Parts: sequence; structure tokens; C-alpha cells
Amino acid sequence: RIVMPVIDKTPCNPVFFPAACLHELKSLRGDVGGKVVIQKHPELVIPVPFNDPHEFIDIDAPETYDKLTKLCSIKEYQEREENKHAGKINLSDRKK
Repeated sequence: RIVMPVIDKTPCNPVFFPAACLHELKSLRGDVGGKVVIQKHPELVIPVPFNDPHEFIDIDAPETYDKLTKLCSIKEYQEREENKHAGKINLSDRKK
């Protein structure tokens, strides 16, 4: 089976392919990804629904990695600030 995460009926990455599709995947040329194999074998696809699109960011370029790293840093900062205001203490934030 081809296991594919889906958010609001939109396919996401990563898609998990069975070993039986390995030859077809290796024969692909260009930046087409596994879409060709999925279209050729729709009967094998098992969609797995998810809610949060941020869980499925395709990192295939240094620029995307940089953006994600910055986003995570900002999110961690915001969570620390929210915890401070809520009276929660993060042990890694305590001064020694």
C-alpha cells in the first residue's frame, strides 16, 4: 500500500511507498516525485487524514530549511513567553 497523509483532501508529504514500487520510483526522471506512481496505482493509496498542515513541510532546499528553523525559533520564543505569563517555569530557562 501507498500511505499518504491528507489535510482537507489535499495530499501531503511524506508519502510511504511499498518495496514493490521501488523500481518505478528509481526510474523517475526530473522533479516529479512519486506523483506519477500514485496516479498509476490509485488502488494502492491509503489516505491518512491529519489536521495540522505545519506537520507536513517538505524540506527539499536550503532556503526552506532556513525558513523552518526561523519559524521554530520564533514559536519556541512565543511559547516561553506564554508560559512565563501563565506562571509556568521551564527548567531550561532557569539561571544557575
